[in-house]
Amino acid sequence: MGSGVQFFVWEKLIADQVSFVISGFAEVNQTVEFGMSVLSVEGFEARIGIDSSCTGYRSMLAFIALVFAVPGVDWKKRLKPLVPGFMILYAVNLFRIIITISAGVLFGFRAFELMHLFLWRWALTLAILGMWFYWLKKEVLTKNP
Repeated sequence: MGSGVQFFVWEKLIADQVSFVISGFAEVNQTVEFGMSVLSVEGFEARIGIDSSCTGYRSMLAFIALVFAVPGVDWKKRLKPLVPGFMILYAVNLFRIIITISAGVLFGFRAFELMHLFLWRWALTLAILGMWFYWLKKEVLTKNP
């Protein structure tokens, strides 16, 4: 069951970008079904829905939560990592989707499932924690006059 959050324009942008990259090595047919972009990729037996969870918004919210959870930090320091953080998470998430679909095309549905359900959840978690720790170390833990 989905979260109920609707990001169709964002989902469509991601589906378009993924389709563009994947079309470099496999034929991709993109449709919209029930308000969601769906990709059919040559060499992969399942159709792939790009929904709100594919946008990475939860990762971005987690990063914001970590940044704002640190007590005693000036607002300017809290806002500073948000734009680059979003850009990095967007790129990592897009890469995640492309690699996951590529694994499915090359190695089958089980590889797709493994990448989708396990490996990339941990990779995104590590990316979020790594960015937060970098910000914390650089902007919060160092004494700037």
